[in-house]
Amino acid sequence: MRKYISRFFVQCRLGVVFAGVAGLMLLFELIKGVFIPENASIWVSHALTILFSATLATLVTFLLRRTTREVQLHADLILESLAEGIYGTDTQGNCTFVNSAFLHILGYQHADEVLSRHIHELIHHSHADGTAYPATECRMYQAYRRNVKIHVDDEVFWRRDGTPVEVEYWSYPIHRNGQMLGAVATFLDITERKKAEAALQLSEQRFRDVSDAAGEYVWEMDTNMVYSYVSARAKAVKGYTPEQLLGHSPLEFMPQEDREGVTEIVKRAMTDNTHFTLQHRDITPTGEVVWEEVHGISFYDSKGALIGLRGTGMDISERKQKEHQVHHQAFYDTLTKLPNRRLLGERLLATLNISERTRQYGALMFLDLDNFKPLNDRHGHVVGDLLLIEVARRLKSCIRKVDMAARFGGDEFVVLLCGLSARQDEAIVQARQLAEKIRSRVSEVYRLTSPQPDSPESLSAKLPDEAATGVIEHRCTLSIGVAMFIDHLAGEQEILKQADAAMYDAKNSGRNAVCFYAEPAPSATNDYL
Repeated sequence: MRKYISRFFVQCRLGVVFAGVAGLMLLFELIKGVFIPENASIWVSHALTILFSATLATLVTFLLRRTTREVQLHADLILESLAEGIYGTDTQGNCTFVNSAFLHILGYQHADEVLSRHIHELIHHSHADGTAYPATECRMYQAYRRNVKIHVDDEVFWRRDGTPVEVEYWSYPIHRNGQMLGAVATFLDITERKKAEAALQLSEQRFRDVSDAAGEYVWEMDTNMVYSYVSARAKAVKGYTPEQLLGHSPLEFMPQEDREGVTEIVKRAMTDNTHFTLQHRDITPTGEVVWEEVHGISFYDSKGALIGLRGTGMDISERKQKEHQVHHQAFYDTLTKLPNRRLLGERLLATLNISERTRQYGALMFLDLDNFKPLNDRHGHVVGDLLLIEVARRLKSCIRKVDMAARFGGDEFVVLLCGLSARQDEAIVQARQLAEKIRSRVSEVYRLTSPQPDSPESLSAKLPDEAATGVIEHRCTLSIGVAMFIDHLAGEQEILKQADAAMYDAKNSGRNAVCFYAEPAPSATNDYL
């Protein structure tokens, strides 16, 4: 390496020297023409020429020697100032020169400890695990064996004290006039870099392990909501591999009705630089719908420009199912699956609010089965429960989707109507028509089959046909009380009381009837429509 750096500087300086010599020769010809007469003897001319040539030769020799010394000095300074270790080898693998960085990195004091030594056997004899590394397999030597440039970053050199140092090295062939002379190698101590890379890998693995343990996958997406990174855990959550997700938007895997809400939340997070949490559904490759909870935050480049968002996602389908079960147990009757009192109260309040905005009437019907207790007494609670389930089914078949049928308790049910006419007389007609429809439908004969074996006592109480077929026929009528409402002229509890009072009036009038509640007259007597 030193020779080739010197040769470069020598060539540059020689160009300057020869240019100066050419100038001196031209000057000499001019001097001859001025100071030597044309009729001067040939001896005088030759004498002057010899004198000038000797002077010129001395000058050229002086300049060349000075140039060589300066160039050598410059080459040495360059080699010694480099942080990279540099060494050269001949075609036998013996070291021809080293620089100070080589000695420093590998722990040597003097170049004499290395020069003329077989460099592979000295510093490159073993792999990182201590196994032998034959010189015939050394990739550094391929530079002059195959006349190619070599770059390696996964090997070690060995220090003078026998400890390894991780290196990255480059090897270049050296040849002159078609003849291979050896190779020159430069190398860097990359121990700290390897430690940093290992620490980074450990940190990334730690994050992946924690995310996997939490059941989460990691994602990144650009400002167009297109995935740029997805971890392998996504397969367990979404059913798609990272390769199937990259280049696509998460919106593509959601039901249409979830996309608008998700887009609004994500874009607001990008605009406001805020963290977001959202829940949405995914459709897996098999068509299964799963619930996912996503946490994300915007991230930026060093200049503050928005790059995109990154975060985690996890499958919450089981949680959603449990939440649904808890909600259903809290708001629905376990036997009939109809809404219970609690949900009825919330729905009634919402209906009153709607009525206030729309100025339309609503109605609440209180229903009581007229002939239920004898069925329970005769056939037991199992059959009684079957009747209640069938009554609930018939109620739901009679009402609109915007209405609600609820079980109030025992054999009592409530039907809530909303969006009736804004005129009271028309709203009453609408409510009466639906009440009569319900009364008629629920009063139809029931054919119930008990799922449990009959005891001797229950068999003796049955009619012959019932005992033979196991099918119980029963007729059950309804007493219905109706309370009309609009706006918040009456509260929820007051409306329930009014409907209950109207229902008892239907009972007292002979049962199987529909009665409407009316405000008491000034005489304080109750008057029902």
